[in-house]
Amino acid sequence: EAVLLPWRTLRQQAKSRLAEEEYQAMLAHELELERLQQGVLLQTLRGLSLFRGKSHNLLNYLSLLGAQQGPLSHAFHAGNHADVLKHAVQALIIESLKKKEKPFIVLDTHAGGGLYDLRGDWSQKKAEYADGIGRLWDERAQWSAMAPYLGVIEEMNQSGELHYYPGSPELSRRLARDQDKLALMELHNNEVEDLRANMGYDPRVAVHHRDGFEGLVALLPPTPRRGLVLIDPPYELKEDYFAVVDTLKKAQK
Repeated sequence: EAVLLPWRTLRQQAKSRLAEEEYQAMLAHELELERLQQGVLLQTLRGLSLFRGKSHNLLNYLSLLGAQQGPLSHAFHAGNHADVLKHAVQALIIESLKKKEKPFIVLDTHAGGGLYDLRGDWSQKKAEYADGIGRLWDERAQWSAMAPYLGVIEEMNQSGELHYYPGSPELSRRLARDQDKLALMELHNNEVEDLRANMGYDPRVAVHHRDGFEGLVALLPPTPRRGLVLIDPPYELKEDYFAVVDTLKKAQK
């Protein structure tokens, strides 16, 4: 933390006075420092009693640490090939739920900030969207099966230029009807503030500042009793894989 704090302060002031190449190098350095910090902590905790027994205890501890700084992965990967697949399927499931008049709920365990500016610093760092939604954007008329998903992105980019991309919360919000609901969970402080700013004005949306694995189990059974559960942690820690399985087992009980 002592190393990272000066970098966060510098980041806030640096863009106006650094050349773009220098600024991007600084952002990359900061990302590596945060990953190093988390990795060192994980290795240290392996020898402590926290790690013995259920690994979920360790996951919660690491998540709380991450809550002090906020994840970078959502903006880095927004609109990449994995997002295209995930969000296209998500949109089709929601459209299927809408075939009945009964309301439904979308529970999103790792909601992130909700929506993203692809021109922003983090999205431009690797520009992963260029090999994802960027490849489909100019050919979107050919992909009629993906119309619900692509239609939302078109609504967000009415100028015709691809500037904005919906995270799973914004995609759900735009596709949901007046009678439907969204329960969005996000643990990290920075992201949850963005999520509230982007989604909180909508009366159909409930934003929960909590661990998504714990939150999903706590919110079940939901009201209404039909809907979609989306579990997509960053998987930067291998414990996430075990936590997903553990959470699914608990959710089915």
